[in-house]
Amino acid sequence: MSLPNTIHAASALAVHKTLYTSESEFKVGQKLEYADGRRFRFALAGELLVLAEILQGVDSTAENNLTPVAANIGDTTLSVTIGNVAVADYFKGGYVYVDTDPAVGETYKVGSHLAYTAASGQIINLAGDETLLQNITTTSRVSLVRNPWSGLISLATTPTAWVAGVAVSAVLSAGWGWVQTGGPAAVMCGTQTAEGASFAASDDTAGTGGTANADSEFIIGSCMVTGPAADRVELVFLTID
Repeated sequence: MSLPNTIHAASALAVHKTLYTSESEFKVGQKLEYADGRRFRFALAGELLVLAEILQGVDSTAENNLTPVAANIGDTTLSVTIGNVAVADYFKGGYVYVDTDPAVGETYKVGSHLAYTAASGQIINLAGDETLLQNITTTSRVSLVRNPWSGLISLATTPTAWVAGVAVSAVLSAGWGWVQTGGPAAVMCGTQTAEGASFAASDDTAGTGGTANADSEFIIGSCMVTGPAADRVELVFLTID
């Protein structure tokens, strides 16, 4: 089935600079693409996002290895013991996956949900028409992860989550907007760039990147210019997404 999941627009409309107060018009993580190859994702800000800074998602490790109540093929919910409190719809648009047999490897999208407490009996609703494809038992273990573009913050010096994109607007905390994930982008650089070199999320200064110099750094693109100096904004061809 063909669905209009990716938005194609003329760059002259500057859709990527539009700010929103909710996800009523687009869904978290939805992709916007221009004819010149620039790509963006619709995102929720977890703090004030600064133009040209590199962004990361939120750490979801607290909700790993959860014990579920047994559930059957065709069920639309899972009942689990949650490790931390979470507001209603915190995980909406995210994913729940099975990491231990039975049903290891299955992944489902999370729908709307009530607020969670750190207790058993917390209900994960599957999104839309999704249903369980395999039986799950109390021996299974599941993990709950927020949508990669929900609650974005400035990239930490030691990243605690994956690199989600680059800010193209000053989005207020709890506001909605677009972050760039592909194509030419102006990005904060903590080091002098070299044209053609791999560009990585920096392990030196929060929110910045630079010419890759270590195997452990996350490569997010290639330098399009040789920069005049460190601590500038330079043009990078992003390949995050």
